[in-house]
Amino acid sequence: MSYSRLSTSISDYLVRELKYSEEKKDIISYSLDTLFLLISGYVLILLLGYMIGIPGAVLCTL
Repeated sequence: MSYSRLSTSISDYLVRELKYSEEKKDIISYSLDTLFLLISGYVLILLLGYMIGIPGAVLCTL
């Protein structure tokens, strides 16, 4: 998936620059995958709510 390639390239860069071990690279990559999925899920919920006409005030309470 595209977010996985992005998180892998970001974690490769961070490991190279910060001289982290391969184990930390896996942890960083997994954390970035989780973060991207969380953000994309939240954006999807907001877009769906906007499309069906839920007011913005209700969406802010999610």
